[in-house]
Amino acid sequence: MPEIVHMSPTPALKRGRQTASARARAGLLIATDGRPAADAAIIVGRSLANRDHEPHELVAVEELERVADDRAVPTVLQQDMHLRLAQQRARTTNITADSWPLSIAYGRPGSTIADLGDHARRRAIVMGLHVHSRTDRWLGRETVLQVMRRAGCPVLAVDSNRRTIPRRALIAVDFSPSSLAAAREAVRIIGGSGVLYLAHVMPRTYVPFDAEPQAAYEPDTELALADLRAQLTIPAGVEIHSVVLRGDPAKELLAFADQEGIELIATGTRGFSPFRGSVIGAVPTALVRAARCSVLVVPAQT
Repeated sequence: MPEIVHMSPTPALKRGRQTASARARAGLLIATDGRPAADAAIIVGRSLANRDHEPHELVAVEELERVADDRAVPTVLQQDMHLRLAQQRARTTNITADSWPLSIAYGRPGSTIADLGDHARRRAIVMGLHVHSRTDRWLGRETVLQVMRRAGCPVLAVDSNRRTIPRRALIAVDFSPSSLAAAREAVRIIGGSGVLYLAHVMPRTYVPFDAEPQAAYEPDTELALADLRAQLTIPAGVEIHSVVLRGDPAKELLAFADQEGIELIATGTRGFSPFRGSVIGAVPTALVRAARCSVLVVPAQT
């Protein structure tokens, strides 16, 4: 069985910007529910931590419900969770060689995972990318998006079919601070070799009498992409390309990702709220819901 530490229901943690004196973020928080869809997050998360010699911890979050006397209790028997985790360990690790220290926390999965990552000052959160139904969206069950909205660190949602570290990454560039942070984190993830695309999506505008506004915009975009590229430290083994697309941002990025065999799409959140955490725009939300590969969402304050 995994080495399991049970944690009491996680209290609401104070949110807001970290002070300058706060300790630096380090290591990865890998979240799982013990189900097969989260296997990829464990495999990729542990591979990243081992490659970069970073600490990492695994946490499983059990949903809570309230009983008559207002005590919080798990909705699923602990034995069932233990069984799922033991089976997951057998699927994802070398049981005879690997230790698996894992904690079970109790609370709402989205907020609990995000708060645990911030409380432990983890550099990033890694979790599985689940396909949700429209009903899940209506009922607020999109755990990955909930974590991304609340966490103060990058969140890597790993495609359930992924078993290796991504090497082909597409960066959605809108020239905001969070898109620069996303590009830097994507470079870190792919490591010393791979392919990186910096992609900006222009609107498909129709100018009936004069094409100069569109023509003037393109060189400015190329210069801005070159400036962003100059702010990145690119390993010698990584190819980097700049791409200008036209049309609906999410649709064009997803189409390009499918066409080029992209394994990771990285995007910023476009802002920060001291009350709710990251403010995720329509494009990152659409990418998380529709991408056929892993998705990285990074807040500006990273």
